[in-house]
Amino acid sequence: MDVRGIPFIEAKVGGEKSKGVKKMNGDRDAGTGESQLQPGEINRQALDRWIAQPGLFRNEAEHVAVLFADLVGSTAYKFKRSKDREIEGIAKPYRHNGIVEEVVEHQNYGGVLVKFCGDAAMAYFCGNDAACRGIEAALAIIRQFDEHNKRIPNNYEDHICTRIGLHYGPVWMMAFKQANRLDPQGTTVDIAYRLCAASPPMNVTLTKQTYELAGGRQKWAVASDTRHFRLKGIDEVSEVLTLTISGWTPDIVPLPGASEPLLPHIKQQLDAAWEAWILRRQAADAIKAYRHVLRDAPFCFEANYHLAELLVFEGNGSSDRPAELREAEQRLQVAKSARPETSRLWNLIGWVQYQQFREELRQTTTNDPRKNLERAIRDAEHALHIAQNQMDDSGAAEAKIYLAIYHSEWTRAGFGDEARHVQSARDYISQVQAARERGLGEISESNFFVAEALGKVTQGAGRSDEVLKLLCQAVERHPRNKLAVALYNELINP
Repeated sequence: MDVRGIPFIEAKVGGEKSKGVKKMNGDRDAGTGESQLQPGEINRQALDRWIAQPGLFRNEAEHVAVLFADLVGSTAYKFKRSKDREIEGIAKPYRHNGIVEEVVEHQNYGGVLVKFCGDAAMAYFCGNDAACRGIEAALAIIRQFDEHNKRIPNNYEDHICTRIGLHYGPVWMMAFKQANRLDPQGTTVDIAYRLCAASPPMNVTLTKQTYELAGGRQKWAVASDTRHFRLKGIDEVSEVLTLTISGWTPDIVPLPGASEPLLPHIKQQLDAAWEAWILRRQAADAIKAYRHVLRDAPFCFEANYHLAELLVFEGNGSSDRPAELREAEQRLQVAKSARPETSRLWNLIGWVQYQQFREELRQTTTNDPRKNLERAIRDAEHALHIAQNQMDDSGAAEAKIYLAIYHSEWTRAGFGDEARHVQSARDYISQVQAARERGLGEISESNFFVAEALGKVTQGAGRSDEVLKLLCQAVERHPRNKLAVALYNELINP
């Protein structure tokens, strides 16, 4: 990229402080009406008054639409620049933020650019039609970047993609001595920021409340379906949806842990690996392909996670099963550093611990196998907690299936407190049974039959026809379910 060709946009540092927003109360000069207090003193005075008279706090709120726009992939872009091209890592966010400012403060939208936050920009819109103008500005920003990207169609690295969050609600304007504009504070700002973080690239994500206030489907007909979503740090479940520019289909807000944008050649390699595994059932080729991706992108979540998945469920042809599990554990640690709040990741981490538990039982080592099983239970409980917080039904069902298996194995191993573990397994199986109507994946459905079989074993069914039939159903559903095959053989040849 030729940095000299970028039309840098100077940030506006002058102009009105409030742009139609009421100034905070304070002692005013008799001649000008301007406050004679410094910003910090104004804030302290207002805060002291609101604390003393809480009823005034809500009454003096301003209702605005707060917008955050964040440059997608900026950190990776910066760190991939060599030292002699380091300026490019600064130029790209500068251009992103400059365009956001130019659009927001255009007379068509009448917004106020509050500040730049690294690679992101924050703005607000006031007035009765603030939510509507906020949406219009957000879509105009996306349109500007789309036009920029079309001018360099094959230069993917220098494409500028943004994600935008918008929320309308009450704020309180604070003055800070470091800034020349009033800075909105309050939960409306927090929600807008979290919406931005959750937004798919080149989409504006907003609450249903803001969408309806801006005219809803009568004005913005092409919107995604509403999703119930728990924004990070906010207990209350939000109804959120997305909008994007004309001619595009809005993306649904992804659950945490979903894929981030990837460079085209990395995406092609990942697609090839997935095709080898899922379509052609060639596990060895898929393992080789994922390792090839990791040479170029060692911290790629998808490559690390799926390689670990392959090693655990398929194996690489090695007779050294413990070594496979150790490598899978290492890959999952890398994946965890990228996306720690991902239920499927924690489910797989727990499954590795469980497989290590079974290996220790099989090899009768001097290690205490109970430790790995305890860790497997903790990891699956953590996966369940994450899935429930994120309203991820499939992730929760998978965690419950694993927990049913682990609690039954605890009982089979005779580690103590058998009655509690039998009941726990029974409860989890019952909960998953209700969720099966909504459908489970191939592996989860197969493991559900295994969980049922183990539950019956711990309740005294032993090698009954019913238990063996469940294990056969598990293999029919997923022919490569090594656990089902191993348990079948253990029961037939005790």
